[in-house]
Formats: sequence, C-alpha cells, structure tokens
Amino acid sequence: MNYDKFELINVVVKEQILILTLNDPANANAMGWRHVKELKEVFRMLQDDASVRAVIWRGEGDDFSTVLPGAPIHKKLENPHPLNGLELAGESIHQGIAYHMSMLKLLLDIPQPIVVAAQGRCTGMAANLVLCCDIIFGSEDLILNDQHVNKGMVTGDGGAVVWPLIIGPAKAKQYLLTGDSITAHEAERLGMINKVVSREELDQAAWDFAKRLATGASMAIRFSKHVINRMLEKELAHSWEFSDALQILTCFTEDFGEYKSAVREKRPPEFTGR
Repeated sequence: MNYDKFELINVVVKEQILILTLNDPANANAMGWRHVKELKEVFRMLQDDASVRAVIWRGEGDDFSTVLPGAPIHKKLENPHPLNGLELAGESIHQGIAYHMSMLKLLLDIPQPIVVAAQGRCTGMAANLVLCCDIIFGSEDLILNDQHVNKGMVTGDGGAVVWPLIIGPAKAKQYLLTGDSITAHEAERLGMINKVVSREELDQAAWDFAKRLATGASMAIRFSKHVINRMLEKELAHSWEFSDALQILTCFTEDFGEYKSAVREKRPPEFTGR
C-alpha cells in the first residue's frame, strides 16, 4: 500500500501498527473537504491491508481537530448557491466532496481496531468520527463538542446518531441542543472516552494499547469489533439520510445566513428562528 501520497495527513506503519496523523496544525487540523478526501482513501486502503493489525489515530499540534472561526474548510465553488453562498450546494454535495455519514460508514467498516490519541479541541465531525473508534485516550486538556446548532444547523454529520448511543438521549440533547463542551474527565465519566492521561503520556498510552491489540488474536478481535459495530451501523442506516437532509435544509435558513454574517462581522449571531 502506498501511504506516502497524502498532503494533509501523515501515515507511518511500524510493527504492523498504522499511525495516522492529522498533519495540518497551522489550521488546527480542521476537518475540511481535503482532509476528508484523504481520510476516506486511507480508510478504504486499510480495509484491504492485511499487513496492518492495529491503527493509531492522532493529531499534530495543540488540537486534534477543530474549525477556527471564519476559516474556509470547503472547496470554493465558482457558482455557489445564491442563498447564503452555500459551499455544499449543487452536484458536488454527493460527489467529489461527499462526506458526513459516508465517512462514518467507511470508518466502521475498517476491520482493524483503532486507538485514538486526542488532545486539545476535538469538535464537530472530528468528534463524531472519534466517538466511532474503538479505544479513545484523551489528554487532560481535551475538549469535545458538536456546535452545529450554534451555527443554525442540524447536527447532521453523526452527532445526533452517535451521541445518544453512547451517553443516552437526555445527556445527548443537553450537549447537542446547546453546543456546550465536555471536558476530558467528564467525557471519561460519561463513557465517551476510555482514559484520561497527561499530554506527555498520550502517544505512549495509545501505542501501548495498540501494540497489545496488534499482538492479540486478530481474527477474534476483528470479529468482536464487527459484532459490536453492528449496533452503530444499524442506527446509521436508519437515520443518516434523514439527519443529513435536515442539515442541508437548515443551511437554507435565515439563521444560518445570520451566523455566516456574524462570523464575517466578528459579532455574536442574533437568531430569529427563521
């Protein structure tokens, strides 16, 4: 497998462990369309790479992955939709830059166990992808959130499906309807991550656990993972098109347009519910 062709992610294979690093720290490893395109290709390659027995997913820099205010993360269209200047409008939404639930499906189909080492801010789609992985180590400064509602959008890239399965509907609504953040220790208490460690210990903790999985009974580990993931896959199959469609619908609202104007003008948005 040729893992040397990517620009925004770095892939190294060591002792049958693939280390996948989001490598765009200057942009906080924001999960834009270019990152998504490269990640989807790695996810597909992993499904066919029998030499890899475990995966570590990490982010370079201060944050695992977050979107900085006002930062462009989608491909700039020559003729964006006239309403709100939508980046994800037109034929490209389900072609070259298609993601959302398709990313989650690809991730769940990876047979190898995935150990995450997450630090700093891990937000939005990145948080939802991480929560679909198998073992999650978080540094003491880890922050998780999905703030789509704060932008006037439905939580359409997995949060509305994944969070209730992990922490229950009541807690999921508490965080998804407000966009409030969850600290590392609270995430551990809620069962969202497996263990909190110091930033200095993070990579070693992930390596040690990945090594343990890589040297275990790989068929039993993979099949057990597959059985457990069937629950997530069932819920995704039931809800993903609905949540994705509602997210797109809210992108055509005045509230979403107000959020974009507020970002440009560097002020808090004033939502009207329209």
